[in-house]
Amino acid sequence: MGNISDLLTVVLGFSAIIFVHELGHFIVARWAGVRVLAFALGFGPALVSYRKGMGVRTGTSEPAYRKMAREQGDGRGLVPGVSPTEYRLNVFPLGGYVKMLGQDDADPSHRSEQPDSYNSVSIPKRMAIISAGVVMNLLTAALMFVVVFYVGLKAESPQLGPIAPGSPAAKAVAVGHAGPDGLRAGDVVVAINGEQVEAFKDITLAVAMSRRDAAMEIEVLRGEDRLRFKATPRVDRVSNMLALGLQPANSGTIARGINEEELRRAGLPAGVVPGMRLAGGLTASGLDEKFAGSNGEGVEVVFEGDGGGVSITGTLRGQAEFEVARVSRADGTMVPFVHLMGLVPVMRVGRVEERAASAGLREGDIFARLGEIDWPGVEEGTRQIRGTTGPTINAEVLRAGKDGVPERVVLKEIPVRDGTIGFYPQAIPAEGGQGGGLPALILARWPRGSVTDGKGEPVAVPGSALVGLLPGSMVVGVDGTPATTMTQVRGALQAAARAGREQVEVSVKLPDAAGTIESRKIELTVLDRERLLALGWSSPLDALIFEQKQVLLRRSTPMGAIAKGVQETHKMVLTTYLTFARLFQGSVKIEHLKGPIGIAHVGTLIAERGWIWLLFFMAALSINLAVVNFLPLPIVDGGHFVFLCYEAITGKPVSVAVQNAATIAGLVLIGSVFLITTYQDLMNLIR
Repeated sequence: MGNISDLLTVVLGFSAIIFVHELGHFIVARWAGVRVLAFALGFGPALVSYRKGMGVRTGTSEPAYRKMAREQGDGRGLVPGVSPTEYRLNVFPLGGYVKMLGQDDADPSHRSEQPDSYNSVSIPKRMAIISAGVVMNLLTAALMFVVVFYVGLKAESPQLGPIAPGSPAAKAVAVGHAGPDGLRAGDVVVAINGEQVEAFKDITLAVAMSRRDAAMEIEVLRGEDRLRFKATPRVDRVSNMLALGLQPANSGTIARGINEEELRRAGLPAGVVPGMRLAGGLTASGLDEKFAGSNGEGVEVVFEGDGGGVSITGTLRGQAEFEVARVSRADGTMVPFVHLMGLVPVMRVGRVEERAASAGLREGDIFARLGEIDWPGVEEGTRQIRGTTGPTINAEVLRAGKDGVPERVVLKEIPVRDGTIGFYPQAIPAEGGQGGGLPALILARWPRGSVTDGKGEPVAVPGSALVGLLPGSMVVGVDGTPATTMTQVRGALQAAARAGREQVEVSVKLPDAAGTIESRKIELTVLDRERLLALGWSSPLDALIFEQKQVLLRRSTPMGAIAKGVQETHKMVLTTYLTFARLFQGSVKIEHLKGPIGIAHVGTLIAERGWIWLLFFMAALSINLAVVNFLPLPIVDGGHFVFLCYEAITGKPVSVAVQNAATIAGLVLIGSVFLITTYQDLMNLIR
């Protein structure tokens, strides 16, 4: 019911924006002396109407007025004592319209010679009438922005969270200082290309609206230092928009929208509920720093209630870090995967969506076969799914059976939709045999293709003797000591690296019927030892369970709020025009545009953030309506304004034939855009 209420609020708000637009036309038309025949709220047949001199009626009073005009009129269609303007409330209360004498968008040949008709008043007055709707929308948006920034808008902080490995942000080049390249978690972005940044949304918008292959200058605060970097955005494979690989910093407060299942999965201490926060002002990033020095030992973590009073203490163990690399595909996408000295774990099933669960997949399953690939890693597995031409894919998984004994389960015809089958691969190998006795060290192949590390540097195939092993092989020990987890193997390799050893012996169980165990040697170069010793520990709590860090965008005085409102209006107008420019240049795709369904969907999501965010969204919609309406296209106000400019220059109006052709072209163009955006909106909702 909450979603329905939010949707209704958005629809009525959008309708009010259109109504305000038409109100602008109406007010200026009356000022210009043009006869207004109807001012309607909504579309379709009239439910109720009012006309001065005739009062309130159900339905429209138009037939009765015309009859009176024929019988009692003054010859110009006017009736003494009765207003020519009917105010209507129509069946579908979405938007509205103004109907003026002598002006019909659908029929340009419809004209009137009456002195109070639209085409009889001067060109400047007609220009004022045409422009009034756009001006009204801009003024309304500016007023809403003033309210927004006087009350205060909570938005994501411009402080950066984790930086995606190999992303443009990770490879950002330092400018004017000797510091290392790359943006870091904790940096606070203060400007992009000289434009001030106040919230993370400013960063996202600036990057998305940048020119393809154009470097951006980013200024950040790092402690007390103000540093500059240059980075070139690239297309993100998920959003298909230009991005730098940034995400906002998280706070220390457990997200209020998280459910009990997600709390359990996160491994939080018992009793911690949404809204509780880390004690002492600790944030998600600070928690990572705390675990970084834990050396795998237990770390005490304290959560306190939102209003104080309640306090829960738990001890959590750090999560071992492994090497992260990325495989470059022919289509330009980058697929990350985890490895340890060339040991690539088989892809395991993490969180499962409903459609995958219906097909038989369970959290903790290990893929023994997926499509045509045996024991696939994450890169191979995702490539196999995305390359599937049919509607389904077959799989075999290793799953904990009765008494914890692993069993092989055949799953047939798992539905494939948009290159996915409905689960999230585990980010790291399961520790301790997740799923009840499942082996944690089954190996996949080293990925084919160009591989880079977290800094974007090329990674050669490791010199490990394990790389050539058949997929499905399993590590069972290091230097004669049994090992059951990747963390144990990592610890043994790090111990060898600290001792300066150049070789380590690893025991491997082969995937043959006899379960043959072989001894392989891993060569450790100086670089290998450095990489191993650089691997540390991080928080076991996913940063996504914490709310994002917020800032309050607010001006303390009315004049400050007015100045900010005008500034935001100007910025958004330019951004809307820039969107069209980037659409033609290709950095913004047609799929990124929103039609009525998409606007309603996004608006409903924004409405959940509170009325002030909804007001901000409505102000943005009002500006978008104004800009689109004043583009030099037939049918819309901008096209009519162009015709009036032609008439002012030549002294004669555009011919009816040209206006008719332009009207048809405009209807086809607007209809096509409507159909395309509606289709995209529906596809996005289905996905």
